[in-house]
Amino acid sequence: MDRGLLQAAMFHVTNLERVKYGLPPFEHSDAIERVASGHAADMVNFHFYSHESLVKGKKTVNDRFALEGLPSVLVGENISSSIGLQYQDGREINIPKSGGMYTYASSKREVILPHTYLSYAKEAVRMWMNSPSHRKSILNPRFTKLGCGASVYGNKDFFNVPYLIGVQNFGGK
Repeated sequence: MDRGLLQAAMFHVTNLERVKYGLPPFEHSDAIERVASGHAADMVNFHFYSHESLVKGKKTVNDRFALEGLPSVLVGENISSSIGLQYQDGREINIPKSGGMYTYASSKREVILPHTYLSYAKEAVRMWMNSPSHRKSILNPRFTKLGCGASVYGNKDFFNVPYLIGVQNFGGK
């Protein structure tokens, strides 16, 4: 996985939503992207899913901004965890044997394609936009900067199906 490409897709799709609602697009911040990317990696490496990190010195989003030397005057964070497949929710799937393709448990044996960078970004942003608190962060006119982070892992509780962790960090004045 090319994290940079995935993170760029998340940034792009988020800005499409901003513009659709008459807001200026976010300005990209390398430093905020490092905060988001680091939190996504920490969630995978240390096996947690929360805005509150288990990593010493990185407990809160303000802590993580401070480690990058960023002011935490106005900050926000969205996180997501979703299957790395273009899966239709609620449908039963067949688990592949030794490296095969995931399919739906139907007579057609429809293959479930893995996400592309763009399809994952669209799915993550769709989920955030459907959640009032996450949507509020994306559409907050006081937030002007954005950095996105992503990490992938095999979900051991679900036959090692690939899952993606997404993080958006927002900064404003």
